[in-house]
Amino acid sequence: MVNISKHTQRVAIKSFGPNLNEDSISCGYIPGSLLQATANSVNHQRFLLIILLEGNGRFTDQYNRQFEMRPGTVLIRYPGAHPYCLERFSRKPWLEYHIRLPDCVTILLTRTGLLKKDNYCFDVELTPELLSDLELLFKMVSIPAPADTVKAFAKAQNIIAGLIQLKAGGEKTSYPNIIEKARNILDNDLEEAVHIPALAKQLGIGYESFRKKFKDHTGFSPKSYRIGKKIETAKNLLSNPELGIKQIAFMTGYPDHIQFVKQFKKYTGITPTRFRKKF
Repeated sequence: MVNISKHTQRVAIKSFGPNLNEDSISCGYIPGSLLQATANSVNHQRFLLIILLEGNGRFTDQYNRQFEMRPGTVLIRYPGAHPYCLERFSRKPWLEYHIRLPDCVTILLTRTGLLKKDNYCFDVELTPELLSDLELLFKMVSIPAPADTVKAFAKAQNIIAGLIQLKAGGEKTSYPNIIEKARNILDNDLEEAVHIPALAKQLGIGYESFRKKFKDHTGFSPKSYRIGKKIETAKNLLSNPELGIKQIAFMTGYPDHIQFVKQFKKYTGITPTRFRKKF
């Protein structure tokens, strides 16, 4: 759960030009107490991304289609888009995080294909990594130093790109595909080091969610799965008498044969040399 009291009324804005409305980036946390319960015929002149952190509501688009809003719902409004209606239900406290970008950045991201106007309301998982990124962006925008403006824009772009990768509940429906891709990576190139958090980011999923879902599908954590694949490969290589222990250690991604022997014995109960003699 998000700490409501911690995030009450915290908004930051960083300007890089004379026009505060057009030449600035802003972000922050806005509680429901500062917002209308129902906002009708809303029409934004600048790019706005809202992530609902707490609360429930309903979004109605220009075609009168309704979308339930819950923690993790992302609402994107583009400059000049059709008016919409947003209802904030009062049963639970409301807390939203917003990102506003200037037109020049929005145009650039649209031309590169990152932003598409059919992506405007979808759900994602509020992972610890995402919440940490939102807080980091807030701190970047809060720093008055002009040199941090570029970093803030880059961070905002990374957050937006990550959210769009998970759009429309895609993370939930694509877990099997994600796990299959992860297994293919973990099954191959054993001599190369694999950083599991980096792998999760590459697949467009939070690290904790990836670790949990991977174990749900395979019965092993990603790290244990990778080690198991190395041990099984080492067993097969040990059947070749022409390969030495040091060579097998290198081929299965261990920095030296000592660590290889130690981990092999931990997982099999015997050393590689004894395994070779026994089998």
